[in-house]
Amino acid sequence: MNASTITLFGGAPASSSLKDLCISWIPIAVAPLQLSHLESLTLGGIGTVSALDIIRIIVDSPALQVLHLVSLKGLSQQDPLATLPAHTAVRLSSLRDLLLDDVPPSFIRFLLSIIDSPNLHSMQLACDVAGQMTSEILTQDIFHLIPLLTSMTANAQEIIVSLSGYYHYKISVGRFALGGWMEEPPTNHVSSAVEWICSHLGRHLRDIPVHLSIHDSDPQIEYLESFNPGLRVTNLSLWSDPHFGPPLEEFIPFLSRPTTTLPGGWILPHLEVIEANLVLDDGNSDLIDLARHRYDASTAGAETESEVVVPKRLREMRLATGKKYMDPDAPPNSAFMLALHEAGNGVDVFWHGANLMSITPIKDLGRDTVPENAEQSMTSGGDPRSGHSSTSITTLPEEIFIKIVQLSINPDTRVQDLIKLTTVCRLWKRILEGAPTLWAVINAAEGLGCLQKALRMAQGALLHIQFRQETSDVDLEAFFEPIRNRTSQWKTLLVVDMYQDWPQCFSLAGLESTAPPRLERLHLINSIPGGLSGDPITLFGGAPAPASLKDVRLEGVPVAVAPLRLSGLTTLVLTNLPHVPLREIINVLTESPALQNLELSRGYHSVSQDSELAHTGVPEGQNIHLTCLRSLILSGIPRSILHPLLAILRIPNTEAIRLASLHQQSPIQELFTADLNHLLPVLLRITSAADRIHISFYGNIYVSIAMGGFQAYWETQLERVSVFFEWLFPRMEARLKELPTSISLRECAHRPAQMEWFSSNLNVTELELYSNAFSRPDSTELLPFLSRPVTMGSQQCSSKWLIPQLEVIRCHLALPRDMARFASMVQERHSVVEEDTMGVTPKPFRKIWLAYRGPTWLVNLIDMEALKTIQRESKGADVYWEEEEWTGS
Repeated sequence: MNASTITLFGGAPASSSLKDLCISWIPIAVAPLQLSHLESLTLGGIGTVSALDIIRIIVDSPALQVLHLVSLKGLSQQDPLATLPAHTAVRLSSLRDLLLDDVPPSFIRFLLSIIDSPNLHSMQLACDVAGQMTSEILTQDIFHLIPLLTSMTANAQEIIVSLSGYYHYKISVGRFALGGWMEEPPTNHVSSAVEWICSHLGRHLRDIPVHLSIHDSDPQIEYLESFNPGLRVTNLSLWSDPHFGPPLEEFIPFLSRPTTTLPGGWILPHLEVIEANLVLDDGNSDLIDLARHRYDASTAGAETESEVVVPKRLREMRLATGKKYMDPDAPPNSAFMLALHEAGNGVDVFWHGANLMSITPIKDLGRDTVPENAEQSMTSGGDPRSGHSSTSITTLPEEIFIKIVQLSINPDTRVQDLIKLTTVCRLWKRILEGAPTLWAVINAAEGLGCLQKALRMAQGALLHIQFRQETSDVDLEAFFEPIRNRTSQWKTLLVVDMYQDWPQCFSLAGLESTAPPRLERLHLINSIPGGLSGDPITLFGGAPAPASLKDVRLEGVPVAVAPLRLSGLTTLVLTNLPHVPLREIINVLTESPALQNLELSRGYHSVSQDSELAHTGVPEGQNIHLTCLRSLILSGIPRSILHPLLAILRIPNTEAIRLASLHQQSPIQELFTADLNHLLPVLLRITSAADRIHISFYGNIYVSIAMGGFQAYWETQLERVSVFFEWLFPRMEARLKELPTSISLRECAHRPAQMEWFSSNLNVTELELYSNAFSRPDSTELLPFLSRPVTMGSQQCSSKWLIPQLEVIRCHLALPRDMARFASMVQERHSVVEEDTMGVTPKPFRKIWLAYRGPTWLVNLIDMEALKTIQRESKGADVYWEEEEWTGS
């Protein structure tokens, strides 16, 4: 905007009562407002605001909850680092939503490096990457955000990659989004950015399906090919303006046949769902060829067991009209749609969201009669095997058939699957519609129609109610309206991620005033790290929870626990609830002697010092006997609460104990003072069956130790881990020290002096070195010290092999050159295995696992000859490459 800058309020500061400020594309001078104590700030398109202005505002607004900065070009005019003292840190404990869009990358990096926002729920970053890799926005300076990013992406079911016009792209994983734009980006730019996100957060690419969406963009076919090596694209959307958009239908033939430019042959071989608005009046044969050829290839590959990558069979094709002014409600060409359905051998075809077989003109072309039973359905349909089965499914007892169906249908599409099964034959329809318990799962993700159908069919059966806001296909009020009057049938209630809408949820569900009398399971879950702030909400009008309630899980939801007067529980999980004093927890435990599972967690960033509550309500000499308890998890609990709680618990039959002590540098063994000696026999018992010790280090900051049913996770330095074992071993069985030990170094570098104690005092037989090219330190820096004897810190006069008992090694290579380094280590280590030298010689490797976690554009630089060297020099060890046994080719 070229207009002159406008100064508000005559240059006077803004009122201190101002909490919510949004200025978008209006040239208002921000600095004179002297903004402070804001809760929401949105600035867009203001060229005069500086980086220092932004920093001053957030420093003076510690209660800030929402920060959106969009198209602020002035942020690049000065370097905020030059005007702020070193190690500046800004605490924004209430910040939940962060959006930085079209702001300079240097400012993004700086802002992320100084803010401490433990309760951040969602983050979106986008900028002009100007030739650099998008991943360079996130550097080592923001390592403290990795746990938050991990939390934001932990429950993601897919990665959504959107390519749109003007070279704009966006990558969304859960509640984290990273985007950018640049003119003529390299073909592998976007796929590499996706790989960076996944590798940095420790998630294996092949485990996460990718939804690739192309909107009015004209990328080359090489863009699709770049997703082949490491990404599992299962869903492809092609949407184009019929008059002005690029001709995306040109992509279709490339998806219909193998290509010679890819090692595996087929582009996007994992593709299962295609969405497109490419259907025209004619010229749709490419879509039919696509369905037919991919089905034929998948079938041929399965029959021949060929090593060539073959495409998966298409599961769904979601189509829409490709003509801008064509009525979407008008029935499509029936012959074309049926041909498409048959070409894919039963692929589900949708037209503007409606299933092919629900469209009347097409449905009428299908089978005219419904078979009497499933056996008739099989034989009358032209089964090439023909003839009757010797054992018909119709002879099964109905209760067994119902159980089979119950175990087979998809929990997320339960009602939809049941509706489909009722169309198989009249017998199935009668049995399934006569089993109310099958329909008693009410899931908002299936939509209002399925909800109404399920309620009708469930009749008087006890209901299992599930509402997840992120997957719900029906709004909150419409969901609870038909079921709030049937609270007497509620058996389980699961509500997930209502964010700030919990009071409305409880009101619409009737939970503010009414307790479902037959409720057995209550799960209220909010995945915001640190939980929600605010006054606790009282359920059931202050009345006690129903006596039938056995399973309670409250995660991050500000519910008042005391009025519930919980008792008789078998499972209790309380996570991120800041308003629950220890005395209330003790009351619940005292009244629940049959408790089997107990988890109390404060979350990674929400540890508060509740010292004033530590001994409140704990009578001297009181013990709580939980003889049925099988699992105990205490995570992030302040020592002032953790110690007195452990002191009064008597859990003789517990099978698993997990203690996580975060942000507390004192060694975890200091918990076990004299008044906790009663737990030592329990630790002895749950570790007695251990067959291995697992030790994992994360980024030189955190360590996890697991032995049998005992696991401890805390923030500490490596040398303090040895102190823990020196305390533990004399109190446990002697065999514990002789157990094989696995050590995992994830993005942390340890020198031989640091590893000396483990090498000399533990039987380390397995080692994992995990690194990627986008993070430091590099765990593979230990490789040279495994290649030769090294001088130990405590014995300067002699050299010894590091970890001589090592038999299994896993290494994630960050760069192609690491393959040669690893091959050299194997060659040197195995060259002395047979020699009779002084001291302990290293054992030969039994298994070697290798994988590449570097940039995909460098994958062709890996020296596969080095892998052959590893196989040859390992002298019979099993060698695995990318989780598959290496056969030499």
